[in-house]
Amino acid sequence: MIRQLREIIVVYPVKRTAMLICSLLAKNELAVSDICALGATALSIAHNKAQCVIVCPFMMKDMSAAELANSVPQGVDIVALANGGSLEYMGNLITLPLPVDPQQFVQTVKILADSRTQSFTKRSRNDKEYIDKAKECLISAMNLSEEEAHKYLQQTSMKTRKSILELAMEILESMA
Repeated sequence: MIRQLREIIVVYPVKRTAMLICSLLAKNELAVSDICALGATALSIAHNKAQCVIVCPFMMKDMSAAELANSVPQGVDIVALANGGSLEYMGNLITLPLPVDPQQFVQTVKILADSRTQSFTKRSRNDKEYIDKAKECLISAMNLSEEEAHKYLQQTSMKTRKSILELAMEILESMA
């Protein structure tokens, strides 16, 4: 059993969906500490926790996941499920497209919940540039789309337990 270091909050306006997410996470040995229907409630809960992971739809009734990500304290990461979206990292926000691959979703939440850093996804502008350059190298070398290159980085990060930035630096060094 994985020792979960960060609590998980599930925000979904439809109770049945929230319960399905909680069930999926529980089957994979991840415990949800709180369930709520509004982003404002999750924000309030997050302010009372040192570190946590919030799972939510990209658009909630009262705010977007991006607005929530900009409002939470440091040490809080957001996993947002987006209709018609694409896999993206934006600061402390990871967006997964719907329909979501359950294994990818669980792996993403698991790596964040087990992260010992204050915020696994928090990156500086320079970090993002390195990651974007590494994606460009993967796109060129492996003939991948941007989404496939990003998914490759994410999956390799989870398998090797290295940050995406570390992998990007390794890719850039190997391609130099």
